[in-house]
Amino acid sequence: MYVYGAVYIPLAAERHLAILKRDGRAAFVAELEKLAALGSPWAAAFLGYEALLLKSDGTRDIDRAIQLCRQPAMSGDPYAAYILGWATFLRGEHTEALRHFKAAAKQLFPPAVLDNVSFFWLSHQRTDLGRVLISLRQATSVGHRATIAFRTSIYRTGKLGVARLLIGYLLWPFAWLYVHVTTWRDPFSAQSFAFDPKNTSRVLGLHE
Repeated sequence: MYVYGAVYIPLAAERHLAILKRDGRAAFVAELEKLAALGSPWAAAFLGYEALLLKSDGTRDIDRAIQLCRQPAMSGDPYAAYILGWATFLRGEHTEALRHFKAAAKQLFPPAVLDNVSFFWLSHQRTDLGRVLISLRQATSVGHRATIAFRTSIYRTGKLGVARLLIGYLLWPFAWLYVHVTTWRDPFSAQSFAFDPKNTSRVLGLHE
């Protein structure tokens, strides 16, 4: 039994993974459901994350993710706010989603800081390249391991000059290797985790 892929589990909560290994998926999920009902923010956020992953039929349970994460997010938990941000974003409520992303980023939750770079790049790449670089430095400062790969991807667009274009192509293989190796070594860290709306439950879910 294992969790496949990078998913954030706080260090103090990793002991619950023993249930997955010992008793299987159903017991692990039941434990998370119990913890979430007792008010555990990370358990609610983890279950919300799982609910957002694409199922084999192409659907995702956005309403369940929102139900699980709204209260802990409103109470100030950045993990829950981040997942709630993605849930509302996928439901088309982009203004509310950005509010939740910003709330998580203000608490320096690494995935939220990195995604804020992505959103900022998509909306300001033609008008405010200087702030794009500033936002990249912010993501680097909180230690998200995918920042270097995202930086090289931006450089390779050529929109930040020829020098950075060349640097982007030179660094890309090393950045790719770095992200994959560090994620494999530390898959439960907030510095490794980020939500990808293309991921399916078969790619980043609980497996037997």
